Amino acid sequence: MQNDVIRSRQNRLVKLVCSLERKKGREESGLFRFDGIKLCGEALSKGVSLEYVFVAESKLDTVTQRLASRDLPLVVVSDDVFSKMSEEKSPEGVICVAKQQSELHTVALGASELSLSDGERVFMLESIRDPGNLGTIIRTAASLGIDRLILSADCADIYNPKTIRAAMGALFMLGTVTLGDGDFCDCIKALRNTGRRVFGAALSNNAKKLGEVDILPTDVFIVGNEGHGLSDKTMDACSECVIIPMREGCESLNAAMAAGILMWETVRS
Repeated sequence: MQNDVIRSRQNRLVKLVCSLERKKGREESGLFRFDGIKLCGEALSKGVSLEYVFVAESKLDTVTQRLASRDLPLVVVSDDVFSKMSEEKSPEGVICVAKQQSELHTVALGASELSLSDGERVFMLESIRDPGNLGTIIRTAASLGIDRLILSADCADIYNPKTIRAAMGALFMLGTVTLGDGDFCDCIKALRNTGRRVFGAALSNNAKKLGEVDILPTDVFIVGNEGHGLSDKTMDACSECVIIPMREGCESLNAAMAAGILMWETVRS
């Protein structure tokens, strides 16, 4: 544990933490950050290696008591400095910095690099831009038994602090693959070539209602952008399109809610 209390906002470690709020900072350093004692405990329980655990000076006793059995790389900062670093409205006094989990969260530069086992339950996301939605989907997928999420290149960053907060620790256990630009349709075709059916969640002339299709464990669903849904190219590449039946006059479901319903249909099969 570091005995000295950091009181300068210009300290290099303080600047490092603040830089991780931006994607560029995360990409350049290979690190990511998350706030809170609960997420700290979740990360440790999943074997995430922490580079730093920043603790507000006034919260030091509380944090060390709650994480007493942990050997943590603690860095103590003044409350004033911590307030600059924290993104929480009611901070618990803990910010963790960890290396990005490159083995769990991979980047595939082409469909040929995508390696899935036959029994994996897979779900796909195209252009999900809201990090809160993405985090909620990750949390739901981990809870329901989805093994892997496949993301288009323009989805929100999985290491965005808002994504991590919404995922509530699920990011530390659920595998993801982020595809390169233009590889999403190639991935759909590759999945279909292995015998999987890929269903786009979108309204089209030939779309079937969910419940009219016998879902198999190997089937894959795709949920698209919050405002525009799936692209035409993606729908054309899919086996079929499905819609979730709703009461007449209701708007479309939130992307994360729709994903949860479709995931349940996948795992209950």
